[in-house]
Amino acid sequence: MPLRSLKPAADPRVKADELKLRHLTHLESVPAMILTKLISIAQEVLIGLPIQEAIDKVTAKFTVDTERDLNVVPTSELKRQKELMEFTFMRNAISPTDPRFVYDKQVTFHRQIGLSAWDDEDGEISD
Repeated sequence: MPLRSLKPAADPRVKADELKLRHLTHLESVPAMILTKLISIAQEVLIGLPIQEAIDKVTAKFTVDTERDLNVVPTSELKRQKELMEFTFMRNAISPTDPRFVYDKQVTFHRQIGLSAWDDEDGEISD
């Protein structure tokens, strides 16, 4: 499938939507996030980066940043992070029809020793 008139400055999400509409029969089940990532890699290669550097750069951009405060990021970045979280959740979700599905799975979590930063000093719940 050719990427017609791909420019390095073009919005990869818009190009992914155009590509999906043009080839709907083949790309119907492909998530838009994957197409956007692939188009972003192609744009980086157009700029002149070697393929491995382009993959590394785009992969870092399309990874959920757990250390970033999402309360202070621009709306576009917040939307992208939410889409990444949703995509990661759906990829890791196990449906009842999946052979790995376990009904009423119980997991024992190890209790943290010591207080966390968000614990009250006296250990009581405050209203």
